[in-house]
Amino acid sequence: MTYGRSNLRLVFRRGAAYPVYLDPGRDGPLVEAVIGFYEEAAGLRMGDVEWEELRIILGNDRLFNAFRAVMGRFYKASKKCPSWARPEYLRSRVYLYVNEKYGGYAHPSHRNHILGGIGETLGVEGLEDALWCDLPEELVVERDRKPTPGEVVAAYNYETMDTVLSSSDTLEVWMREARSPGAAALARLTGRICRLKGLIYDASMDQGGLRIRVAGPGSIFGRSARYGSRLTYLGFKLLKTLIGIRGAWRLAADMRTSTGKQIHVLLATHTRTPYLGRVEPPEPKSIYDSSVEENIARILEATGIRVEREAEPLVLPAGLLYIPDLVARGPRGKAYIEIMGYWRREYAEKKLYKLAELVRAGTPIIVVADARHGEAVGKAGLKTPVYYYTVRQGKPILPYGSLVREIKRLTGLK
Repeated sequence: MTYGRSNLRLVFRRGAAYPVYLDPGRDGPLVEAVIGFYEEAAGLRMGDVEWEELRIILGNDRLFNAFRAVMGRFYKASKKCPSWARPEYLRSRVYLYVNEKYGGYAHPSHRNHILGGIGETLGVEGLEDALWCDLPEELVVERDRKPTPGEVVAAYNYETMDTVLSSSDTLEVWMREARSPGAAALARLTGRICRLKGLIYDASMDQGGLRIRVAGPGSIFGRSARYGSRLTYLGFKLLKTLIGIRGAWRLAADMRTSTGKQIHVLLATHTRTPYLGRVEPPEPKSIYDSSVEENIARILEATGIRVEREAEPLVLPAGLLYIPDLVARGPRGKAYIEIMGYWRREYAEKKLYKLAELVRAGTPIIVVADARHGEAVGKAGLKTPVYYYTVRQGKPILPYGSLVREIKRLTGLK
C-alpha cells in the first residue's frame, strides 16, 4: 500500500532526492497526537470525524493525506449495515417505486411514507439506515489495535519506501567492500529474489565496489506501479541486510513522476537509514517455479551427487557477477549447473549472455533449460552441455543419465 506520489515529501541535494522519513525521537510527540486523535475518533461515523483538526495537528496537506493512508493499518473504516441489508439493491427498489408512483419525484414530506411502504413490502425494519450504510461518510472508524508511536513511525517509513519503489523503474545498490562476506550475501539474496519474483538484474564488482542494478517489469512494460510491489519487497529485504553490514553503502531508485520525469532517489545510506521497526512487506507472488530446481537437486542427490544451492557468486570477465543455481564438487573440481526455467525473452537474453561469458572464461558449467527456450539457446551457440526438460505432472523430465555422467566427468565423482 502506498500513500501516493503526490503526497511524497522529498528534499533535493546535489542532483539527488532524499525522502523525508519520520524519526521516533524527533517526531514522537506528533505521532502521539495523531494516535490520540484516532483514539477519540474510534466508534464515530467517518462523516462525524473532525478531519480538519487532524490537518491542523499535522500542519501539512501531504502529511495529512499520508497519515490517513498509514493509519488505515490500525484503524479501519467498517460498514455497519444490518445483516440483511443490500444497500445498492434497496436504493434501486426505492428509485423504481418513486418512478412508478410519483413519476420520478416525490416531495420530501412523503419520504417517511414511501420508506415505510417499501419496508413493509420487503418485510424489513430500519430501511432508512440500511439505504446508505455503505457510503464513505457512513462507515464507522474501528480500532484494529492501538499502535505504539514506534509502530506508526515504522509503518510511515515503509509506506514512504513503497511509494517511491512502486513508481520506480530501477533499484540500485552500491557497497564499497565488494569482496566481503556481506557483499556475497547481498548478491545471493538479490539473485534469489529476482529469480523468484521475475525481476532482471545486473551485478558487477570492481575496485569501486559492488554494484547491483535491478530492472523491474515496469521498466520493460512501462507499468511500474502495477509491478512495483516486487521492487518494494526486494528493496526492503536488501535494506534489512545492508543495515547490518559495516562500511559504506547506498540504496537508491530511479522514480518516475506523473509527468514521466525521472528522479534519482537515495532511499538510504550507511549514514542515513529510516526506522523500520518490525514491519515486514507482503510477499508478492512468485513467477519462477522453484520446484523444478528442487526436484532436479533431489534426483541428483539420490544418485550420490551432493549439490549446493546458492553458492558463492562467480566474478565474470568485466567484473560481472554470476550466482550459480547448483554446484557439485568432486576430487577433480566443480561443476556448475544452471537451471534455466521458462520466463520471458528479456530474462532468457540476460541469462544466455552471462552463460556465454562463463563458457568463454572456461567455467565448467552445464545448462538444464526448459524446452521452450530451445530456439533462444540454439541461437546463442553455447559451447557447453545443454539438457532440455519438460514438465509432466509437476515433475521435470530430462535425460538424467546423461546429466549425471557429465557431472561425474567434470568433478571426478564415481
